[in-house]
Amino acid sequence: MCIWPYYLIEKKSTYQQLFQELNAVAVSMGRTWKPEQIMSDFETSLIPAVSAEYPESAHKGCHFHFNQCIYRRIQLLGLATAYSQVELVRSCCRKLMALPLLPIQEVETSFYNLRATAHPTVKKQLRDLFLYFDDY
Repeated sequence: MCIWPYYLIEKKSTYQQLFQELNAVAVSMGRTWKPEQIMSDFETSLIPAVSAEYPESAHKGCHFHFNQCIYRRIQLLGLATAYSQVELVRSCCRKLMALPLLPIQEVETSFYNLRATAHPTVKKQLRDLFLYFDDY
């Protein structure tokens, strides 16, 4: 089953309310709503809401939306010009974008290796982007 809200949701509580409504509709139909897997984009309010409401569901995101989210963060951090003009910055960002393509057991180590081995200038420029990744 696929569900798309027709409006932008910005709060975790709104997502939780949506999920509770889905649960209520399922109950009214004599069913339970316990998705095995949830696929979504990378909205910061959605991720904790899914974890809170469906802790046993596997929550996955698509690579396109992952990269889109990372590029939006690059823009938000004022790094778009460096990304487009400085090869070392662009290369490091693209490596961050490629992390989900690695086997799961290699992702965390690869992230820390990438951060540790980045050129000092790039490391300084991408500090906040690395922190953003580290939070997830």
